Amino acid sequence: MLLRTILPPLETKSKIDLADNFLTLGSCFSSSIGSLLQSNKFRTMVNPFGTMYDPLSIARILNHALDGTLPSENSYVKTNGTYANLHTHSSFSALSQGEVKLKIQGTLATVADFLRQTDWLLITFGTSWIYQYKETGEWVANCHKIPANQFTKSLCDLTTLNTTYNELIKKATILNPDIKILITVSPVRHIKDTLPKNNLSKSLLRLFADNLESNYNNVFYYPAFEILMDDLRDYRFYKTDMIHPTDQAVSYIWDHFIKSFANIKTQEFIDGWQKIKMALQHKPFHPQSAKHQQFLQQLLIRLQQFNNLVDIGPEKTMIESQILNNN
Repeated sequence: MLLRTILPPLETKSKIDLADNFLTLGSCFSSSIGSLLQSNKFRTMVNPFGTMYDPLSIARILNHALDGTLPSENSYVKTNGTYANLHTHSSFSALSQGEVKLKIQGTLATVADFLRQTDWLLITFGTSWIYQYKETGEWVANCHKIPANQFTKSLCDLTTLNTTYNELIKKATILNPDIKILITVSPVRHIKDTLPKNNLSKSLLRLFADNLESNYNNVFYYPAFEILMDDLRDYRFYKTDMIHPTDQAVSYIWDHFIKSFANIKTQEFIDGWQKIKMALQHKPFHPQSAKHQQFLQQLLIRLQQFNNLVDIGPEKTMIESQILNNN
């Protein structure tokens, strides 16, 4: 008897190769997937502007990178003794506005360079709710702990979303004709919006993602949201806050994602590399014992098999540092 609604791996026309480059942007889910890509040796830039939730904020910062422009002067604020920018995450805060501006300028230039050569732009939308700073009229990506009564909250307009991303995708494709865009909707629920308003928000994002996938040959939707909501329909797959997925759930989604999008050669590499990573995490009771030293020597030999595929330098150094020199 089948006790789950299982979503099988997707049949996708574009496949991920181990040599592909990734840029991830968006909610914390894009950070989770980005970190897994990095740990599996994909060249990946993970959320360079920090966590962002709504599609308009993500598009705006990408447009700055593509156009070589900077956020407006009105977007800088001083709060809690430090300066920040309403278009970026709090990780860009500093003791002076000039320092914040330099951080943003440097990151925008780096992202622009990376966009020219990236194979996959992975964007995770978290919410359709957007906030406008009353004092300046700026639409914000992050409220930087400014009191809520200083913002006006509204729902994204689907027409505006479509227009904004039509222009963005056209611009990105001119810069990099081979770029592929992978869209996901974050499965993390925003319960502060209330569950009915959260569902309204997610439904708009899902409709928007479908519009993009239907209109562009290089845009693909990955159903991370549906997997957690329907396939893993149990609170044991959520952390204690009952909102964020557990590591086990993220791992399940990652495995499904790779089986859906990665080519066979890449899937085989990831399977083998997972065994290496598990072996590297081994914590012996007696590191100097002959048995463990033999284990390290054998692990080094296994690692060398990946030498022509990826950079094994950090792992090789880690193992060699534990091998005793008996000479």
